[in-house]
Amino acid sequence: MCSYYILAPSAYSPQQRDVKVQNDEAQAWCDSKGIPYLETDCQDRSVLDFAFQTLIRNVLQNRQAENNATE
Repeated sequence: MCSYYILAPSAYSPQQRDVKVQNDEAQAWCDSKGIPYLETDCQDRSVLDFAFQTLIRNVLQNRQAENNATE
């Protein structure tokens, strides 16, 4: 069984002074784990839609690879 992840944090605004993880740090962590990193914004749904499309695309690609490996 495989697990599928995507990290999609909300966009940073200057009013948020207590940010715990900077974007470059989150990107580096995701890169080291092979996890897609997409910054989202609640006001711009297109990025959120793209994040879910990326997740679904990864699931389908991994399932296809698993099916090819068992044949």
